[in-house]
Amino acid sequence: MRNHDPLIYDFANRSFRDLADQDYVSARVAYRNEFDQQFRWCALQAIEKYLKAILLYNHVPYKSRSHNLNEALHLVQSIKDLEFSILCDVEEFVDYISVYGADRYLCHPTHLKDSALLTLDKSVWYIRRYCF
Repeated sequence: MRNHDPLIYDFANRSFRDLADQDYVSARVAYRNEFDQQFRWCALQAIEKYLKAILLYNHVPYKSRSHNLNEALHLVQSIKDLEFSILCDVEEFVDYISVYGADRYLCHPTHLKDSALLTLDKSVWYIRRYCF
């Protein structure tokens, strides 16, 4: 049986979920202003914090020092009683953002698909709904 500590949930809400919401809104604003790199960075931050919140809600330890969303996503997918599922295009977007979102110093050439904002919205919809 899991320990349902309200302080842990409050911490996860304030430190991860609520800040992820702000990063998500920032990513949308950046996209609308054609700030591609800032869009990728804020999208990465939002998805990473949502995933970390889910892990914390479910008492799954995660101490990665990198912005590897794939690692966090696989941990979330491995939570047995969560029944976490996302669409293939969401998983592809998470993979893309994991690679190119953290590239703040422009080490790799990148581009945004025309559907990037829609796919971010879809990704947040499918991931954030597990932030409870």
